[in-house]
Order: sequence, then C-alpha cells, then structure tokens
Amino acid sequence: MPASDAEMIPEASGHLAYVDATVLSKIWPGKDLGSPWLPDELGAVLRHQLGATLDVGPSQEPAVNKKPATYADLLLRDAAPPLEILRGVKDWAKPFTFRDDGDLPREVAGVLYYAAILAARLRLGQRISELEDALLAKAARWALRLPWLDAAMTPLFTEALTSLEVGRGMRL
Repeated sequence: MPASDAEMIPEASGHLAYVDATVLSKIWPGKDLGSPWLPDELGAVLRHQLGATLDVGPSQEPAVNKKPATYADLLLRDAAPPLEILRGVKDWAKPFTFRDDGDLPREVAGVLYYAAILAARLRLGQRISELEDALLAKAARWALRLPWLDAAMTPLFTEALTSLEVGRGMRL
C-alpha cells in the first residue's frame, strides 16, 4: 500500500467517531464530506454562541451564578476571566472540533477552543493547553483568515498572533 494511502486510514486503536470526516471521505466512496455549513451560516452560529449564556464551567459543569454572563463576555470583554471557566469552554469545545455531526460546527468550535486558550494566555498569563506556541500562532492565523469570523474576535487573535510572533511568549 502506498504511504499516502496508509496515512488516510484511521489507526486501529482509534475510534471512528473521532476521525476527521475529510480523511474518511478520501477512503469512503461518494461525494466529498467537507463542511456542511456555508460561511454565512458559520458566522451566524458563532455570533449566536458568543451571545449565548455561558453555561460551562470547570470540567463542563454548569456555571452557577458566575460572571461573565456570555461567551463574548468571557472571551472578549473580561480583562481577568475566570481561569476555570476558560478551561471549561476549551474542554467543552474540543470534541466538536473533530466532528461535523454535533450541535456546534467544527469550525466554530475551533474558533471558541483557540479563543479560550489564547484568552487565558493573554489575559492571565496561564497555559490551559499543552499546544506549542507555533501551533497557537498557526491557529490564530487560521482564525483571522476566516471570512465569517466575528469582528469582535479579531483583536483577540491579532493580539495573540503578534505576541506569539515577536517571541514574548504572551506573559510567560
């Protein structure tokens, strides 16, 4: 079997539910399984999620009487967001980044996932992920290229990218 074909086959130890649908589409007959969402729809879902009541806290437990009130408050407005709630958003969004059959489009989940990680680094000087700075910079560039990215999120990703690229390590 050619090496390129072997790279597309999921690991035997992995669960197919967590395999990237675009990888499976290369070995499964039929049409391309790219994102089922249109860019305008992704933007609308992101705006909706940013305005939604913040319902995750530490370890995905419902946040009770916690401020900030919305995802936008947490990720974009709070100068010192609660670290455990940022971690909860990251942990909640991460599984959605691997699949297109959930309630949250994978692209939107990716934006929220990286926004939580970068907000913790920028605003609190804390790492809530083991991802290397080079990957975080790549994620920030990816987010900034999204035509549907909410304009309110641009400063977070721009500031993170600038900090990562100048090697300041984002207060760490």
